[in-house]
Amino acid sequence: MARHLPPFGTLKLTREEEFAVRQQASEVIQRALALEIEYRRQGAQVDVEEWKKVSRVDDFHVFKQRRRARRRSDPPARQDTTSSEDIGIPELFSVREDSGKQWRESVSNESEISLSRSPSSGSSGDELRVPEMMCTGNLEGRLEDFMYGVYDGEDESWRLRAAYTKDTLEDARILATLERPTQDDPFRFLGIKWFSMEYPPVVGAFIQKRETLVAHSTGMTMDDQGDPYGYYMMDNFVHSSLPERSESGRVRNKFRLCLIYRQLTMDRIGVFARSYVDAGGSLSPSLTITRAALSLSSITNGVETAHSKKLAWLMERERGRRRSTATADQSSVCQSCHKGALGLLSRSMTDSHVCGQLFCGKCIVERKLIVDMDASQLTPRALPFCLACVLRAKQLSSVDLMLTSDSKEQ
Repeated sequence: MARHLPPFGTLKLTREEEFAVRQQASEVIQRALALEIEYRRQGAQVDVEEWKKVSRVDDFHVFKQRRRARRRSDPPARQDTTSSEDIGIPELFSVREDSGKQWRESVSNESEISLSRSPSSGSSGDELRVPEMMCTGNLEGRLEDFMYGVYDGEDESWRLRAAYTKDTLEDARILATLERPTQDDPFRFLGIKWFSMEYPPVVGAFIQKRETLVAHSTGMTMDDQGDPYGYYMMDNFVHSSLPERSESGRVRNKFRLCLIYRQLTMDRIGVFARSYVDAGGSLSPSLTITRAALSLSSITNGVETAHSKKLAWLMERERGRRRSTATADQSSVCQSCHKGALGLLSRSMTDSHVCGQLFCGKCIVERKLIVDMDASQLTPRALPFCLACVLRAKQLSSVDLMLTSDSKEQ
C-alpha cells in the first residue's frame, strides 16, 4: 500500500517554460473550440456510430468513443491569428453521493482488470488503451454564474468548489500561478496544479493511490465571430523537478480535458467537452471511463455552486450589519405571510440567516452552505433562509464578486 507522501512544493518556471505552458493551453483550447464550432455547425447532433453514451444527468450527456471509430481524425485546430497571449475545467474524479453504487456495479461487472498490464507510459500506443470522451448538453443558468461556480484559481476557492461538487480531494496544491483574474477577464487563471483523490472504500482496496499533475487554464473570451464563450482546460503536465513517484506506490494519471461553454438563451448554457483519461497502472479502461464520467457530470452543479457561494457571501456581509443594528424586540409575525404564531405554533418561527427576520415554516427554505473555511474538511451545513434573501443572493453579479477579494473566501 502506498504510504502518505507530502505534496510537491512551489514550482518555479523559467520564462521559456511559462511560454511553453501558455502555448500548451492555447493549443488544447483552440482544438476543443474548433471541434465545438463544428459540432454546432452540424446542428449539435452526436454521431451514435462513433460515440456511445455512458452517462446522463438531466440534459447533460457523457459519451465514449467507440473502439472501431477511434482512428478517425479530428478536425485540425484553427490556424488563425489567435496566439497564446489571446486566451487569457470538475475537478476530475468526482465522487458524488450516488457514486458508490455505480462503482460497485462497475467492479462487479468488470472483466478486463489485469494485474500484469504494464503501466501507461504516455506513448501513442498507450493512448489507445482508453477511448476519448465527449460531453454535450445544456445547463440552466447564466454563463457568468457558471464560471463563478467552477472557478478554482486559488487553494481556498478550489477547496470550496470541491466541497460543493462533492469532489473528494485527499490533497491539492496550486504549484505555480501564471495568470490571475483581471477586470477584462474576471474568471482568468493559468497555472500548474497537483492533486490526489480519495477513493470510495469499495474500490480503495483494489487500486493504487493516484496523483495528477496538470496545466490548468480557465476564463472567458470571444471567438472569431465575436461570440463570447467560457473555457475550462486541464492538460497533462511534465516537469523534471516533479518526477513520478512510482517507487512509493503512486501512479501518475495522464489526461486532457477542455470544456467550452456558451450562453444559448437568457437562461440556458450550452456545454461541449472533449477529454482523454488514462489512469495508468492496472486500472482498466472500463473503470477509468466510469470514474471519469462521474467526474465530468459534476460540472452540472456549477450554477448551483455559484448560488451557494453568493448566498454565503451575502450572509456573512449582512451578519455584521445586523449586529450593529440589533434591537431587543422582535415581531412574532411571519414577515412573508404575516400570520402570527401563538402558543406552541411559535416554535415553527425561524429567523433567516441573511436578513435576520422571522418566518414561519412555510415561508422559509433550507440551503446547504460552507460556513467554516478553517475546518480540515469542508462540510455543507443546512441553514434557513427566506425566499427573498435567496433571490437577492442569486441576483448578485458574479463578475463583481470575483473582483471582490473577500468574496473568494466564501
